[in-house]
Amino acid sequence: MRALVDGIDPGFSRMRVVAQVGTKFPVPAGTPLLRSDRDRRSPVICRRGVAVMEERVPIELDSKVAMGLLTHAEYGRVAFVSGGAPVIRPLNHVVFEGRIIVYTQHVSAFAEAVRAQPGLAVAYQADEIEAHSHIGWSVLVDGTATDITGEPGAELLGKRVQSWIDRPLDAVIAIQPAAVTGLRMTIK
Repeated sequence: MRALVDGIDPGFSRMRVVAQVGTKFPVPAGTPLLRSDRDRRSPVICRRGVAVMEERVPIELDSKVAMGLLTHAEYGRVAFVSGGAPVIRPLNHVVFEGRIIVYTQHVSAFAEAVRAQPGLAVAYQADEIEAHSHIGWSVLVDGTATDITGEPGAELLGKRVQSWIDRPLDAVIAIQPAAVTGLRMTIK
């Protein structure tokens, strides 16, 4: 496989290199390297002044590892059907006793859909992927969502969620996972 690599040195002169995946070529230390959009599968890694083009490899994660990664994610996206149409919303969350807990407004589309259909089928996805190398992980949870606002301890659970929305939040929703899958993108 061949890839085109653009490098930009601190003096702003450009260099272009065409190389085979796994080929090493000398680059001055500290030179930021940018991959060409022509080959997104081969990130460029600079190690000790030598750029190395390596191939990304997906690794399937078992459900426990995937849920562990989800506990460290700041936010995710919930997908559900409301009014016959698919809806996706970003939400902050915490993982507690195997459930994904979100804290939202009772008038939000998600809270209204969950109240209208207890046990609403949902998908919850979170990821952490490095912008330049495209390595990282992604987790997908299929499950059901239930409004637990009235349950003992729900308010304390809701307050554990660090929301980026500066509005009063008053609905605590728990997503019970039925299936958890994940992928880690790494380099060979």
